[in-house]
Amino acid sequence: MNLQENIRRILKEETNNIKMVLRRVLPERLESEFEDSLNFISEMFLTNYKANPRKLSEYNFTRMVIIDFMDAIELKRYLPNDVEWYDEILNGLMEQYKDRISSMYNILKK
Repeated sequence: MNLQENIRRILKEETNNIKMVLRRVLPERLESEFEDSLNFISEMFLTNYKANPRKLSEYNFTRMVIIDFMDAIELKRYLPNDVEWYDEILNGLMEQYKDRISSMYNILKK
């Protein structure tokens, strides 16, 4: 790949907010913070929703985990202030982690 192609690739990635964030946060930190968020929201689920798991849908459980995760990795530090990024990042992370979160949700609601 020549220099011009590298520059195009990087500029294209800079317009994709989720790639921009994932590239700036260490993978070990991402994994650790995700696990912490998943465990924290799982504990909350057991405390508040175990008696009636239907009160919290899998979608809302997933949103809660990802919102806590986004707060934990301090996304605002990595994105420009003038970019509308919240929903794009939230949806992208929900998609990226959906299998692991779904698996936990199914275990918890039993």
